[in-house]
Amino acid sequence: MNKTLIVLAGIALAVVPACSGDDTSAPLDTAGATTIPVTSPATTTKPATTVPATTVPEVVVRMPLTGVPVGSETEIPDRPALVIKVSNAGPTVRPQAGLNNADIVVEEVINDASTRFAAVFHSGGSDLVGPIRSGRAQDPELLMMLDQPLFGYSGANRYATRVIRNSGMIDVGVDRAEGYYRRQGAGKRAPNNLYNDTTTLWQYSDKTAGRPTEIFTFVDSPEEIPGSPATQIDLKLDSVRAMWKYDAETDMYYRYHAGEPHSTENGSVVEQISAKNIVVMVADYSRSEDGNPFAHVIGTNTAYVFSHGTVQVGTWNRDEVTAGLNLTDSSGTPLVVQVGRSWIEVPRNIEGTVAYS
Repeated sequence: MNKTLIVLAGIALAVVPACSGDDTSAPLDTAGATTIPVTSPATTTKPATTVPATTVPEVVVRMPLTGVPVGSETEIPDRPALVIKVSNAGPTVRPQAGLNNADIVVEEVINDASTRFAAVFHSGGSDLVGPIRSGRAQDPELLMMLDQPLFGYSGANRYATRVIRNSGMIDVGVDRAEGYYRRQGAGKRAPNNLYNDTTTLWQYSDKTAGRPTEIFTFVDSPEEIPGSPATQIDLKLDSVRAMWKYDAETDMYYRYHAGEPHSTENGSVVEQISAKNIVVMVADYSRSEDGNPFAHVIGTNTAYVFSHGTVQVGTWNRDEVTAGLNLTDSSGTPLVVQVGRSWIEVPRNIEGTVAYS
């Protein structure tokens, strides 16, 4: 309770006694009296309490490998990812088929003279993929980040076959699945003329294998892509020279091999290989038991993410075979990619293998 303290200073009170026999009181003489203001008790009003609004981030449902937004989970194909190994051994294998229909393409070193692609399909497929080549012992260590993918390949040596079949990937290679055929003409000859289609191979989906989870951090607007300008990427994958050039009009990167445009068949059309994002995972390589290169992609190493004409530099970090890429900068902030097709390049951890301008 608030109390009001009233101080009286220099107040003269005149008391006039009543006259005997007179019933009328004499008036109070107020001359020289001080008027005392009366102050009402103070009232304290508590300010209204403002409850901050809780913002619930909008959950964007996406295709797991391309990040394309969809209306609901039911629009995402209920099938595992399908990986098909594709040759890049010399000019007679180009143009390869189906690479611009893949969600992701991985390029790995397989020997000094050539690289090999792993074309990853999930959101859509291709009526023609190839030329299909052999699997390697290094394949499961990176591709198992897709959970339990189907793995299409032309075969492998005894050691690599054992590694692949013990990895958890679903073997839909030439020895276990139908639809493989040798394509004739156009300079195609064995072993670089084996082809198949995605519809046939998806028929072998294991009921225990679910669809893949997201391995990138996606943003929907190109303006959300940070980084420094970088419109040309030069990669040395042993003796293979790959280059990507950014085109601002299409907001895409276009691939060149040995200085020439690198093309792919897409139905009846032959077009240059393109991607929205180029993710470079620098890796230490050793030799597997069969003597072939083996990229070590569990652990951590340098990463470059090229998107929207910029480069973000950081690290990739994977603590187990099923982990995603976990791309972050030096402060731990995720490196982000645009919605669309991505290429993952895996060069050796050697100075000069990655350059950009």
